[in-house]
Formats: sequence, structure tokens, C-alpha cells
Amino acid sequence: MIFEQLPESYAKALLDLTKGKEEETLEYIKDIQQIIKKDKQIEHFFLNPTISKNLKIEIIKKTFKEYLPEILLNFLCVLAKNDRIELLPKIEEIYRYYYDQENNIVPVKVITAIEVDQNTKEELEKVLEKYFNKKVDVKYIIKPQIIGGIVIQSQGYEIDNSVLTKLRYIYKNLKNTKISGVVYED
Repeated sequence: MIFEQLPESYAKALLDLTKGKEEETLEYIKDIQQIIKKDKQIEHFFLNPTISKNLKIEIIKKTFKEYLPEILLNFLCVLAKNDRIELLPKIEEIYRYYYDQENNIVPVKVITAIEVDQNTKEELEKVLEKYFNKKVDVKYIIKPQIIGGIVIQSQGYEIDNSVLTKLRYIYKNLKNTKISGVVYED
């Protein structure tokens, strides 16, 4: 995975500051991003370079003081002071990558056409942990266009057992098959 130097530096610094509280930190970062992206005015405020850095820091402190641990509050203020709030999604991605590496966790995407019940999720996660011989962090995605079946993606690899892919394979084979036979006359 190739990282940009600046977000990687911030991610590594945050990882050092939050040792032992990485999962909690990831949840806070995800929540902060949702708050910022939820409202276009808030997003515009934080990403607008014409708005003073001091005003952004003041708003961050007032908004998040009761909610965030001091380390994260200060981290957000540093991002605002350096006009780097827009790096937060990339920082989270890199932070998660290093956390997963440290904790022997494999991120896995499971794509299905419909919602998978809890028992199936638990069984699938057991199978994936056995397959990778590591803990898995599974993200479930619903894509009705795959019609049925399952697609599993991890570490640049994909196992595609979807109905859509099977239908495409059949179509391709039928399209390239020449049917020859005997014409019978009455």
C-alpha cells in the first residue's frame, strides 16, 4: 500500500499518542468524519481555506470538548491549525492499516445481494479467520446487482462466487461456441 507522506506522518503520530486505545480512537475518527460530512455547511466550514484557522480551532473545541478525549481534541486542533482537516479520511485509512498490521488483523469485504443474518456472518467470519490464519475485520456490503451468491475481497484478491459473474461466464461461453449439427429434412 502506497501512502502519501503527510497523512502517514499524522497517522503514525496519532497511533503513538493513542497506544492501547486504537479501537476507541478509530470509532471517534469515524464519528468525527460523519459529523463533518453529514452537513454540507459544516464540511464547507472546515474545508474552506478562507475561514480563519483560529475560528476553526475555537469551533472544534466548543463542539467536541465534551465528546472527545483530550488527545484527539488536540489532534483535531493541530489539523485545523495546519489546514489539514481534509486529510482526516486518509489519516484514518493509514491509522487503521498500521493498527491492523500490529494486531494481525486482515480487512475483508464481503459483498452479497441481500442482508446476511447474524448466524451466517458468524460462521463466515470463523471460516475466513481459519482461511487467513488471522483475525478478520469484515465489512459487509449489499449490492443487489450481483443477484445472489457472495464476493469476498481482501488484500488485493477476490473470490467471486456471485450469480452475476456466473451468468457472464455462461454468456461469454455461449457467445463463443459455434453450434454445428446435422440439418434433417422432412
